Amino acid sequence: MYVSQSFSVSPLAQVLKLAIWAPVLLISPCALALTVENGSTKNIDASTALDSWLVRGASRLNANGATTREIRAQTGSTLVLNGTSVTGSGSNSGVELSNSTANIANSKLTSERAGLRLISTINGGSSASVSNSEIVGSQFGVNMSAESRLTLES
Repeated sequence: MYVSQSFSVSPLAQVLKLAIWAPVLLISPCALALTVENGSTKNIDASTALDSWLVRGASRLNANGATTREIRAQTGSTLVLNGTSVTGSGSNSGVELSNSTANIANSKLTSERAGLRLISTINGGSSASVSNSEIVGSQFGVNMSAESRLTLES
């Protein structure tokens, strides 16, 4: 016996369907970044494919002459950038440190938002030492929160 399904979807059902799928459709590019974690170290250079990076869990990213998309370092991690170009897209900063440290030399950080962002958490602030580098952001060159420290050298 054939039964026709000729009912319409209510507006409430349509809104609920959208609410379920919206987070999947709006995933941040950093959520799809290459990840360095669990205390490991990753070395990248000019031969490394262009991508975003997430460094977390007391890990380390060493970039020597690399070109990357945005880099985020979290929870006691370390970035060492030498002769590296980092470009943040959309609302992402070029380099974002959250309770982490960075040594940046002879590099260029750019973003539509902030070239460099230093964030503090309940575990403490972030710190960056920058020398002979260029930091460019459409809104901020550098955005810092309390307990963070920035050292600039020419």
